Amino acid sequence: ENKNKVSESKLSRTQRNKKKRLIEAERERDRKQKEKQFKIELHNINELAKKVRQEEAKKEESRKEKAKMLKEKEENAKPVIKVNGKIVPQATPIEVVLPSQLSDNLRRMVPHGGLVSDRFKSMQGRNLVDTGNLNRQRKKPRGRKKAVTQGEPFFKEKLVNTPKGTKSTPKTAKSKNTEN
Repeated sequence: ENKNKVSESKLSRTQRNKKKRLIEAERERDRKQKEKQFKIELHNINELAKKVRQEEAKKEESRKEKAKMLKEKEENAKPVIKVNGKIVPQATPIEVVLPSQLSDNLRRMVPHGGLVSDRFKSMQGRNLVDTGNLNRQRKKPRGRKKAVTQGEPFFKEKLVNTPKGTKSTPKTAKSKNTEN
């Protein structure tokens, strides 16, 4: 172990040559290993290409499926009517109980429609309620800013008055205190 710690200048010529040969042999071994690995990958390139093609086909199929779902969703969505940039509420059919559905007793009568939704649509029709996008996103709260105290800097330099013709050197507050 001590021989390995000896500096390069203290090695003999035979020791330096031996060290060079070992380094060259290690480099050659690494080069051959890399070349062998490259040949193996080159041999298996057809299998790798096949796997890549299969993955791409799956991704393409999922993209087509998503596009189809979005298209169906758009077709089933209610059309939005805008006038002057505002969404106009659509007239929805009023739910009415047919005479055959009426019962002779008021206790047995089944309620139809929704009181709140009917009133809301009525108010929209009379422009008492905003008809814009009801799913507005909230503003994200900002983080608090750190308060920075202002005052003297951590390290403050002061110039010392010197007679004319000599250089003035900055001295710190500590060094000034030690002089007194």
